[in-house]
Amino acid sequence: AMPAAVSLFKMARQAAPASQDLLWAAAVSLVGYHELGHIGKLEYDRLAWEELKEPLDRTDDFTLSSAPPSAVPSTDPGTDPSQGMASDDESSIPTARRRLPRSSAALGKQKLKFEAEFRLMLYKHWTLEESMLHSSYFYGALELHRDKGIRSLKNFFATAGISPSAYKQLYSGMPMPIRKTIQKKFSEHGKAYGLSKEKMFLQQFVRDLGPLGDAKQALWLQEISSSDAAHILFGVLGTVPASLSGTRVDLLPQVEGGRRDTAAINEIEREAMKENFWRAFDTILCKDPAALEAGIKEAVEVAKAVQSLGRFIKDTKAMNKSSRFLWCKVEQPPHLFRHHLSVRRLAVWLLHVLFIHRPKSEEKERPMMVIVRDAVRETYLCVGATPNRLSDDRDEFGHLFRSVLRADRTLKYRYDFFDKSCIEIACDDFDRFWEILTDTA
Repeated sequence: AMPAAVSLFKMARQAAPASQDLLWAAAVSLVGYHELGHIGKLEYDRLAWEELKEPLDRTDDFTLSSAPPSAVPSTDPGTDPSQGMASDDESSIPTARRRLPRSSAALGKQKLKFEAEFRLMLYKHWTLEESMLHSSYFYGALELHRDKGIRSLKNFFATAGISPSAYKQLYSGMPMPIRKTIQKKFSEHGKAYGLSKEKMFLQQFVRDLGPLGDAKQALWLQEISSSDAAHILFGVLGTVPASLSGTRVDLLPQVEGGRRDTAAINEIEREAMKENFWRAFDTILCKDPAALEAGIKEAVEVAKAVQSLGRFIKDTKAMNKSSRFLWCKVEQPPHLFRHHLSVRRLAVWLLHVLFIHRPKSEEKERPMMVIVRDAVRETYLCVGATPNRLSDDRDEFGHLFRSVLRADRTLKYRYDFFDKSCIEIACDDFDRFWEILTDTA
């Protein structure tokens, strides 16, 4: 599978000189696909080198434009919106959408480089300790859910010469000698603690934001990796309105008779999705430090929620087995897990921590499904994750879901996600769905 942004970048190069922003968007999308488990490491490396790195090497000077003029609607008063839009659906563009900054600082020298960077989530915009505690490889390989793992982490820091005052503060506040040698320290001392250099680092694009970083120096916005940008993207796109929280179902829109107004709920969610899309669009262009700061906060919130719920599932031994896959069911999930992206993140996290990155794991990797109840929509959201070595062009869970829908055409469901390993089933029909699914599997 190839991300749509990579395909769009390839098509754009055939029509006009390459844009640095389009290349950056494609790089973020590709890493995002890898982080969500849609493509494996080998396929990621192939696409990154052949489709993105080679065009960068062959191009002497990338133009720095946010997008072709027809793709970004104008928000100037008195401007006819139809003049700057390529879409027929004018209602999809917020009328009061914030303009991107056009100052010389925001549009100064921004360069892309392709290099080995840590698979440490947001470590340059967070603390090193928190980043390791919320990155699935380090969490799984060091078994940080155990007291023994936490002691091992502290011993690793001591061996590498990183003091508590350094790893407990933001990257921007760490001593310069540690910042400059941090990758070398991990490479030299990680092996003794079961850390593999190949898995600690990922060849990826890093964007130098130039003068933009001066606006938020504490968050180290001088540069941002494509993997961190992908996590920010997940956080922004996965935001669910607080008014649609499952803990406040009595305050949800209602029709006469006290029944829940499904149409009104769907409309609120639709408007939120459009707003999230444009916020993500603005954020990922890396022109607005305030948008990046907000995106980092949302990414951190999701990371903490995923780690916390993942640890709860493991500690309570909530994982069950069927003939073809493992599964767990969460009846009262935190609000963030009303969005399928967050549930997908949780499923991949569990797959990594319990199997792929777990040291000396005796159990074979198996496909995994996470099922969460949505008290607002009165449904169960089912999201499957398959180890890359077991996957092929046919999606494991997508095939199973379609088999169930063909077997019982009376099921009430939603199956319109881009990710075909996600399906939503009405609570009243879930038992029938599950019975057919497990029989099929």
